Amino acid sequence: MSAAQSLGEAGVRLKAAEEKIVSINADLDKARSEAAQCSKDLGSAKQEVASLKQYGQSSNDQISDLKKYADGVNSKVVEMNAKVAELNTREADLTAKLEFSSAKLADLTGKLKECQGDLTVVERTASDALKKAEEALKKNS
Repeated sequence: MSAAQSLGEAGVRLKAAEEKIVSINADLDKARSEAAQCSKDLGSAKQEVASLKQYGQSSNDQISDLKKYADGVNSKVVEMNAKVAELNTREADLTAKLEFSSAKLADLTGKLKECQGDLTVVERTASDALKKAEEALKKNS
């Protein structure tokens, strides 16, 4: 093999190597571009994650506030139930007293009617006695 042939083959190999280097550089540029896009996407994703974390924390704070409010409402309900039970007891006591008073009033009303009947009898008897006394006076006069 002559030097010219060796040089020709070396030229062909050099040309092929240069084409491979151009292809590799193109692939590297494409990979760099994709890496830059991935970096942008990663930055956007990080911002979205931070925003979602902030939203989640805000939601958790609202849930915590609502739980505190619900606990306060439940405490009030327990308090109101205790008051209702107390009022129910008072109502039962007052109802019993009213029933007792009604029975006593009915008894006293019955006794009053008896007394009125007795009074009527006493008034008639007194009236009759007065008439007899007046007649006796007239006769004696």
